[in-house]
Amino acid sequence: ARGYADNPYHNWYHGFEVLWFAFFILRSSPTVMQQFTHLNVLTLLVAALCHDIDHSGFTNTFECLRGSRLARVYNDKSVLENHHAYSTFEILRRSDCDILVNLEQADKTAFRKSMIQAILSTDMVHHFKMIKRLDTMEPCSLQAINFEVEADWQFLIDIIVHAAELSNQALAH
Repeated sequence: ARGYADNPYHNWYHGFEVLWFAFFILRSSPTVMQQFTHLNVLTLLVAALCHDIDHSGFTNTFECLRGSRLARVYNDKSVLENHHAYSTFEILRRSDCDILVNLEQADKTAFRKSMIQAILSTDMVHHFKMIKRLDTMEPCSLQAINFEVEADWQFLIDIIVHAAELSNQALAH
């Protein structure tokens, strides 16, 4: 639970629920599991767990309107999501939390790039753009995803993390 604030919604339980739902989506999609690399899966699951780490309990709009330190640091752009990505990598820099320690530098760089993108994609400002792209794809088909193209598999990671975050209403509490 370390790293998550004690607020009513964006807390450790929410982070864990999003991780669980992302894992459920992966396990329910054998085609995705076969196409994703181990690094893709690691990135997706860590992004799901950490997507709201150190959440203030307020919205991006609130942070920007009050001119908070976070809004100033991140220039009013995906303020909270940028902070969540930053906070995640601050934790991962600690020697007792460095799950990337045995990866090659190229894999560490790829993980960082993909993870930041996945966390930034949880900003609701991107929701309708993501839905529009999904609408152009053949229903219930992964054939529109070319796993050789980074933008395609990154979109799939982004949409899974985003869907997992929005899944709370489907869970029985």
